[in-house]
Amino acid sequence: MLRSLSSKARGSQGGPNQAILEELSVEEGCILWGVRVAVLPQLQTQVIEEIHEGYPGIVCMKSFACSYVWWLAMDSDLENKVRSCLMCQQNRKTPPGTPMQVA
Repeated sequence: MLRSLSSKARGSQGGPNQAILEELSVEEGCILWGVRVAVLPQLQTQVIEEIHEGYPGIVCMKSFACSYVWWLAMDSDLENKVRSCLMCQQNRKTPPGTPMQVA
């Protein structure tokens, strides 16, 4: 199980991902990074779908995910899910407009 994550964590340059690899542990058959479950690549889509249920928006999705799970590029995967979801785009808050200034 660790082999799948370790090959991705090493990357082509090593670097900061190598430190993550060294912090992974196994407890009762679960790969952990600290207290977060390290999700294998083949399960990431399923986990994203579970987190996305109810269309909570990107901030809530990231907050929830960061409390319980981890994988490389998790933030960008969650952002891509929200960006590609029609319901999320329809329900997102519109940023406030810039007030017009009269000269």
